[in-house]
Amino acid sequence: MTALLPEVWAPPQPYAVRGAELCGRGNEQVAEVIDYSVGYLPLSFDCETTGGGSYTAEVIPAYVNPAAVGLALAAVGCAVSCAYVSELRLRAEAREGGAG
Repeated sequence: MTALLPEVWAPPQPYAVRGAELCGRGNEQVAEVIDYSVGYLPLSFDCETTGGGSYTAEVIPAYVNPAAVGLALAAVGCAVSCAYVSELRLRAEAREGGAG
């Protein structure tokens, strides 16, 4: 089992090395890449080039941004419904406590 360990497990690489690899996937501009940036709204991975320009690396699938919006809306809906149910329970307890 330990003989397989070096083949299966690789030590983690620094984030900068992985970022440069992501910028180079299927793009001929990889020689001009000097930095990268991550955008959160919408989710994106932008590679910055030497001439001051940038391009978006196609590493984030197209379904991720709509899925993130849907999950955020679902989370807000859950929070609102939780608050509503709590309010209903408090009102019911107040009615029962006030009548007795």
